[in-house]
Amino acid sequence: PMSDTLRILIAEDNPFFTDSVCTLLDMKGYTYQCVDNGEEALSLITKFKPHVALLDIGIKGTDGLGVCAAIKSDPVMKETYVIIVSGRDAEKASAKAGCDQFILKPYAPASFMQLLKSLENKLL
Repeated sequence: PMSDTLRILIAEDNPFFTDSVCTLLDMKGYTYQCVDNGEEALSLITKFKPHVALLDIGIKGTDGLGVCAAIKSDPVMKETYVIIVSGRDAEKASAKAGCDQFILKPYAPASFMQLLKSLENKLL
């Protein structure tokens, strides 16, 4: 059943980063979807219903903050654990958009995996 594994949405426009994270997600057996813009992220969230959304602030279209705000203001989607990543310190703006966690880039994909592991116990 779907509930056995974390569903993760990754909205990130750096293909190198997406590739490395997705390789790790595959190894761990997580279910995930990757998009590179805000519009796709928003339409996927309603269909895919991820437990965790990793949003880069700088994605095209609706940026990561906009996607986060939309998720958090939606009664169905607001339970999604939203992680915002950015190369600049946008912690305040991210908190204002309602994100659950802010990560400053660059960071090791392995540390993202550790975070998912701890979230798994909370969200499943």
